[in-house]
Amino acid sequence: MSCMARCRVFDDILSLLHLLAGAVLAIIGKPGWIVGGFTLYTLYEVIEGRYARDCPAADIIEFLVGLGVGAVVKAAVVLFIYMS
Repeated sequence: MSCMARCRVFDDILSLLHLLAGAVLAIIGKPGWIVGGFTLYTLYEVIEGRYARDCPAADIIEFLVGLGVGAVVKAAVVLFIYMS
């Protein structure tokens, strides 16, 4: 499947691992770690996508959603601690 075709997001169990990896990186990572982790993950997915029949954009989207979820959770925890 070409990346110009439809990409299925959250279509398998590995999708949850991509989401979890992004969330964990956002929660425990420093800004430099997040940039480095995203860069390495993106490079890995692009290289893997060249040899596999999967669309790497779907995996990257899942990872970015995980980063967003992790950032929201981290902000909520920090705000809760600050307000109490």
